[in-house]
Amino acid sequence: MMTYTDKILEVRDLHLHFKTYSGNVQAIRGVNFDLHKGETLAIVGESGSGKSVTTKAITRLLTQNAMILRGSINYKGQDLLDLTEKQMSKIRGNEISLIFQDPLSALDPVMKIGKQITETLRIKKGMSRAQAKAKALELMRSVDIPEPEKRFNEYPFQFSGGMRQRIVIAIALSCEPELLICDEPMTALDVTIQSQILDLIKAKQQEKDLSVIFITHDLGVVANVADRVCVMYAGKIVEVGTVEDVFYRPKHPYTWSLLSSMPSLESEKGDEL
Repeated sequence: MMTYTDKILEVRDLHLHFKTYSGNVQAIRGVNFDLHKGETLAIVGESGSGKSVTTKAITRLLTQNAMILRGSINYKGQDLLDLTEKQMSKIRGNEISLIFQDPLSALDPVMKIGKQITETLRIKKGMSRAQAKAKALELMRSVDIPEPEKRFNEYPFQFSGGMRQRIVIAIALSCEPELLICDEPMTALDVTIQSQILDLIKAKQQEKDLSVIFITHDLGVVANVADRVCVMYAGKIVEVGTVEDVFYRPKHPYTWSLLSSMPSLESEKGDEL
């Protein structure tokens, strides 16, 4: 069993709601969790349970109608909720990076792929044009983009879904962050490509000793990537444990229902799903 000592992130008593015309909607209700250096923490739950909103609160990428009522998000000893937007922008991308669900919407459709990578490097790292291009080509090779010199000048629509997601991963890793948040990064991909992207994220995590928060509703993915699991339901974390504990010794009824919803190869013909 792996042990972790350096705590990189602490979320404590986080409460968040959205203002709507019909009143306030409580999205996050007293969320608490920790993340350690080099650890992969999976947050699982159904759509609308608050998984993505929690990570958007960490990165301060919330919509204007969102309001954090109380709580703290301590990253390496500083509360991210106390920082100004200017201070937060230095952390976002440099130290905390995101991989989004849909790579096509994460990329600018009218900007060449090469420029999208180099722009990040020039703004965040202050590189020259030549340095940024060399680094961009290196990143494209590292995520297994074939013929990077040629693909550098192509647009997102010229890439397959899997290749676009590889580019998003390259951009996320370009500034060498310590914390990587993967928000259902395989939702828009077919099963064979999902496996390749999952292997790539795992390889980069081990290579760079990244701390990873992996948001998903797919328990099969959790079994493959996570060290610990947080089960989220209705804006609360209802269970936390190792993969083995959650899969084989679940305590909360919602965790039982999630596990029972997984298809089994041992099902008999005619059994109810």
